[in-house]
Amino acid sequence: MEEEIAELGLGCGSVNSKEEDVAVTIAGLREKSRSRRTKHDQEQQDTIKIKNTINGSKKMKRCREKQEKRIEEETSETKMNILTQVVDQLTDTDERRKGWEDKISQLNAEIADYNEAREKKLPLVQEVDAKVKELHQTVSGLNNQQKSLRTSRQKLKEKIGEIEEKIK
Repeated sequence: MEEEIAELGLGCGSVNSKEEDVAVTIAGLREKSRSRRTKHDQEQQDTIKIKNTINGSKKMKRCREKQEKRIEEETSETKMNILTQVVDQLTDTDERRKGWEDKISQLNAEIADYNEAREKKLPLVQEVDAKVKELHQTVSGLNNQQKSLRTSRQKLKEKIGEIEEKIK
């Protein structure tokens, strides 16, 4: 208490009257009390701010966790949608591949049938080819003979013309 009185400027060597000393002391105590109250209020306000910050931080953490969970669920749903689309496309592609394989098998069977028919008809074709070649040779021979006959005819005409001239 003496320290408080000394802080307020009251001491043993004070010349003021007792009433003034008491008034000054009371004013000092009131000021000190106000200062303490203000300090106490400030501490309470600081405590409230800290509590609010902690509570806000907890709320933010919960909110962030909820948001991350929602994003993870949406991401999972998106991934599942994409996977479903890919599986559907693969299924469609596989069905088309099977269809093309069936078509290829059918065409290969038709090719085999054509090859078999060709092999069966090959001797006939070879025979016809041989006859065609023979006919080409015959035609060529006949053409040569025709040329020869034309030449002979021309010579005969010339001889006939000479003979007719001699006869005249």
